[in-house]
Amino acid sequence: MTTTRTRSIAKQLLPAAPGFTASSGILRSVESGVVRLVMVERGKYTTSEDNPVTLMLGVLSVRSIDLLGSSIKNEVRNGAMSWPWRQRIGQVMPERKDVWWELGPEGSEAEATGLTHLRHALADHGLPALAEVGTETGLFERLRARFRLHGSGLPYEEVRWFTALAHLLGESEQATAGVEVMRGFGLDEAEVREDLQRLGG
Repeated sequence: MTTTRTRSIAKQLLPAAPGFTASSGILRSVESGVVRLVMVERGKYTTSEDNPVTLMLGVLSVRSIDLLGSSIKNEVRNGAMSWPWRQRIGQVMPERKDVWWELGPEGSEAEATGLTHLRHALADHGLPALAEVGTETGLFERLRARFRLHGSGLPYEEVRWFTALAHLLGESEQATAGVEVMRGFGLDEAEVREDLQRLGG
């Protein structure tokens, strides 16, 4: 499946996502200080035009992006693995398992049917999940729960997002804990040093 096809699919999802815009296969909305994202994700192990797709949901904090010296454009372009909260849409549906949709060739009846299912899934499950997580407080609570559970076992990107939000929300004990974990990634690394300076560590 080509990038052009992915972009086309994203644009055809817009009727189910009021207030969102589409660019490069990603729907985006900025509201209440957060960026809400819906990315069209292609199946990785096939190359045909009709390979399956799913939707990856994501949330970014605008103030955290600013604090860490980045931009919304850069963080969206970095991809879902760097987003502080991300979830495939199937995980917020009742079955709680990954769901992929076969769309068939472009312009086919199969594509029309698949797009209808995608729009319903987004409207009924994806957008409510984004609304629940899509505030600074909602995002922080998700990150705090994971930090308490995994601590230093989390990827660096997730720790820095957690620490930045804790700092911004005045959660000083949580911010200090996050800084200590960040130190463990190695002060000799330029990125870590820069992040710690911004976060008062």
